[in-house]
Amino acid sequence: MLLKPNTVNQLLKNTVIFQEQEEVTYICMVLKGRITAINHGSRIVLTQGCMFGIHDLFMGRYLSNYVASEDAVIYPFPVSGVDSLHEIFAFNKDYQGVIIYSLCYHIRELSRVLEEVNRCDESLFEYLKDEYSYYVNAGHSNKMPVYAIPKIDELEVYNSEVEFNHREADFFCECSNLPLAAVKTFYGHSESMTMAHIEDACAILANLTLNCQEVTTHLENTFQLLMNNSEMCLYKRTVALYQDFKKDGFVNQELMRRIDNMVDRINSVDKVLSIYTNHSVTLERKEFEELYLSLVVESEPEETSNNDTADIKAMVDSLHGSMRQIFNFVELEKEKEVAFSKAVEYFINAEDRLSPDDDMRLKRREITKLYYEIYERAFLISYKKQKAIPKAIDLFLRYGFVDERLLTEQQLHSLCKLDAGTTDGPCRIYTLYEWLSLIIQGKREPSKSEFDLEYMDHLRALRKRGEITESKEKELLVDMEEKLHYEITNMFAYNNKLLNGQISIFLPILYKEQFYNVIEKAILTKQKINDSFEKVLAIDYSAFHRESLYVNAEAGIEKEYIMKQVFPEIIILPIVGSNGSMWQEISSKRRNNPGRFLFPQFIDSNLDDIMIRLFGRFRWELCRCIQGTAWNDLKHKSLTSEYVDYIQFYRRNHDLSEERKEKLKLQIQKGRNNTREIFVIDYEAWIKGEATGAIRLNKVARELLATYCPFSKEIREKLSTQPLFVEAFGRSQRNTVKKIRELELRFHALTKEKIELTKELEDTMFFYREL
Repeated sequence: MLLKPNTVNQLLKNTVIFQEQEEVTYICMVLKGRITAINHGSRIVLTQGCMFGIHDLFMGRYLSNYVASEDAVIYPFPVSGVDSLHEIFAFNKDYQGVIIYSLCYHIRELSRVLEEVNRCDESLFEYLKDEYSYYVNAGHSNKMPVYAIPKIDELEVYNSEVEFNHREADFFCECSNLPLAAVKTFYGHSESMTMAHIEDACAILANLTLNCQEVTTHLENTFQLLMNNSEMCLYKRTVALYQDFKKDGFVNQELMRRIDNMVDRINSVDKVLSIYTNHSVTLERKEFEELYLSLVVESEPEETSNNDTADIKAMVDSLHGSMRQIFNFVELEKEKEVAFSKAVEYFINAEDRLSPDDDMRLKRREITKLYYEIYERAFLISYKKQKAIPKAIDLFLRYGFVDERLLTEQQLHSLCKLDAGTTDGPCRIYTLYEWLSLIIQGKREPSKSEFDLEYMDHLRALRKRGEITESKEKELLVDMEEKLHYEITNMFAYNNKLLNGQISIFLPILYKEQFYNVIEKAILTKQKINDSFEKVLAIDYSAFHRESLYVNAEAGIEKEYIMKQVFPEIIILPIVGSNGSMWQEISSKRRNNPGRFLFPQFIDSNLDDIMIRLFGRFRWELCRCIQGTAWNDLKHKSLTSEYVDYIQFYRRNHDLSEERKEKLKLQIQKGRNNTREIFVIDYEAWIKGEATGAIRLNKVARELLATYCPFSKEIREKLSTQPLFVEAFGRSQRNTVKKIRELELRFHALTKEKIELTKELEDTMFFYREL
């Protein structure tokens, strides 16, 4: 592209403005449209008002390809070195703030890319190691042929050699949230201060760019060991092992489950690379899909009857004109109906539904804005009717289905057959429809908002601000429809986006590109959730036990403390997603009330990994809640206070080697200096690694986890042969022995007073002695 300097240049879509490694000759401002900065490690969209080429100038070459992602207008400033910036500032001092603002925006977006790709890489590394170990053991234990993949044994976790200061990056990320006018005013006062911050920001951007390229390369190399176009990859070897079992007359269901998870993992990595780096995994997708579908067809039972098929076909046929059916059902105002349908039609006809361009972003926002209002109306009408509703409305309420043209015929067929199911597991699990029914019946209080406000606190705040009167506040306190509105506009709307995980291209409605797997495999049933919950609970048995005050006047017990197990309530939201949410550690102010966990209806990542992270966050937040203001005060020993102390003063800790301190430094950076998230990283290693005997933690972290998140008795006994674990378990065992003695003395006193021990007291003793 031949640019005309110091004037407006109009560009057609897909115009390459600068190429990576070219000498920097221009800095440009985006006046209209969007420009995409693409290199091997990242894909960043620059919007109107941004300037690009600034950090490239300090490197002397463009670090990315800059391409017009739509018809655009730019203004190029010719440059011949860093000193050229002074000429730009002399032309208009507002450019000082604009450049800083642009760099902050770029740092924020690139940090997000690095975080997502890094998270995907670390997760894939752990997953690959674990699955390969299972593959080898499954083959050897059953005397089946297995093929070694040496490169998996040799693979090492990614460690960047690029020095990077996350605290400085966080500073610039926060600055990106300031109004542009404020940034212009502040930096317009001093050119030397502006230059100093530009130099710092450009150094961070250069390191971020290199980091992204390194971790993307590591991710791609790791992925090639899981799946590639040759026969020597873990996916194809695992499929071959499954087929070998089948030839011997044994259908290995566990192996099939792991193959399902591999397909999910392969698709999720492909998704991360395509969204954040503009790359895609290199594989013969047709061969990959056919290989998997051949197994699925073999393992699935045939249709039960022709009548069942006919019924499903009738349901699919009834979905014709679904959006119109929804409008008629909710009686939406004409203006809103037109706006919603236009936005959906645009989305249906779009060439690239995952595009981040301005028009698509505005249409997504329009759909999202009206979606929750339509959902609330549809729920209320459906709830009040208390009778059968059209299938299109049912699917809208259960799964976020809006229009049949957004899904394939097969997906529609699958959708009509689905059922969230029931379960007898430990947790009470609700679909969103079931949960909202409890809210409007007054059987549950609304969840907290994203600002941690209960419904009552929200009303009190409105009254204090003068937005409602005291009498109105009392009226709203018992208004069930207002409570429903609060739940939908706060908990549902916020978490729908959080669970989906694709913040930049989020859309709450169902469409085919969201599914990288067949719908039947992606559906998250109540049984699957409880099975995963029990799997983690079998390792961390005490996660949901809490000490509670116990009074039983009839039995003569005035005041005792017991251990009570309180499982969370789980709500399934109608969204396709890759995350879970530990939304509340308790509901309302009482500590004995259950917490609230949230999951997507369709999942495109590993459920067990998500569950482990939710357990970790729950442990942390529950401890904070119970400890109150003393949660980080070391005088009051607790999980949070000791862990905060460990993180704050790790450099002085003589129990940590220099190598361990460096690893902890990287972990702190990975957790973005958020102590809870740093703890969750350790907790995940504790549950997934150390519970199997693998050494993943340092001595200090191991002892803290062993003390406050002990393994079940069976696991402790297995690990008791290893000296490292014996030492870690020591403190926990001493605390348990001390507690048992206290209980024995207390129970003896009750028996002397001829007070019979109740089941709650006996269960508490059982908890300390047997678990």
